[in-house]
Amino acid sequence: MDYQIDYQPPGRDLNHGKYLPINWNLSVPNREMQDRSEYIFRIDPMLDYDSIASIIMEKYGNFSCRFCYSPMIMDGKNGAGTKEFLCRKCRRKMSLYNTFELVTFRYRKELTAFLSYIHSNSSEGTASLYLS
Repeated sequence: MDYQIDYQPPGRDLNHGKYLPINWNLSVPNREMQDRSEYIFRIDPMLDYDSIASIIMEKYGNFSCRFCYSPMIMDGKNGAGTKEFLCRKCRRKMSLYNTFELVTFRYRKELTAFLSYIHSNSSEGTASLYLS
């Protein structure tokens, strides 16, 4: 049985954005977190997440909450064995990979993979960049 979905793609302005500069803006209100995100954006996107985590720990000594930007403390491991952290301010628990720094780095990797694909690199090279 075939199902048909009534879908109309949104209209596009083909003249917009092609020759205009694109500005990527990470809106972070806290100045210390802005510095952290700028530092993370300068790190090589080919590194894996564990290497980034150790670089962050060496440089800053802790991870930050992605919701309220306050420092987090380690709170054991989840069922999969991933380190979990507890936010001191908003009391949220999150895994290492959901902290502010690693979410920012994941955004960096995705942006790099996207730009790599747009600028005519092979899709295999883009996939290897994103999966590393």
